[in-house]
Amino acid sequence: MRNYTLIFILLFISLTGNCQDEKLKEIRASYSLGEKTKKLIEQNKFSELKSDFGQTAKLNTLISLIQSKKAKSGEYKLSTDIYFNPDINKYVYTIYSSKWIKTESDWGLNDYLYIVELIIEHNNSNNEPRVTRRSILDQNSDLKKWWQSLMDSYNKPKFQRKKWADEYKLVPPPPPPPQTTEWFKK
Repeated sequence: MRNYTLIFILLFISLTGNCQDEKLKEIRASYSLGEKTKKLIEQNKFSELKSDFGQTAKLNTLISLIQSKKAKSGEYKLSTDIYFNPDINKYVYTIYSSKWIKTESDWGLNDYLYIVELIIEHNNSNNEPRVTRRSILDQNSDLKKWWQSLMDSYNKPKFQRKKWADEYKLVPPPPPPPQTTEWFKK
């Protein structure tokens, strides 16, 4: 009986470790897929962006924002973020261009030039991620709704940010500031 218990414990530990390794690989693969889009933006590879996003008015707006004097001024920084959304069972990878604005608080505010959000599904059968939806947000979009969903991902345990930090040492970047102080009001 002791041998079976010992075998069960060793099997459980090895399976748990293997599951954690697989989850980490899944997170990294999804992150890498998002990074490819970020690189296309950084390198101004607009034909490849058009291939990925399709020729739309939103993409044309994004391209004009990437090429704008604001973006090229160096004041706007490109940042990224990824989290798991259990409500849709997919990863959310965000690329945003923003300029930090100093206020009386240490957090400050951000002026957002544009936001690209990728919804990434991980296919367990072939162990590959794929983008299932692409969204482009600009000043005409509901940026407050986007920011609030990102803040929820920091505050609610179901989004697994703390778990990723504890188990995989994947500490997320700090949450970005709001665009206005009104965003704090729901």
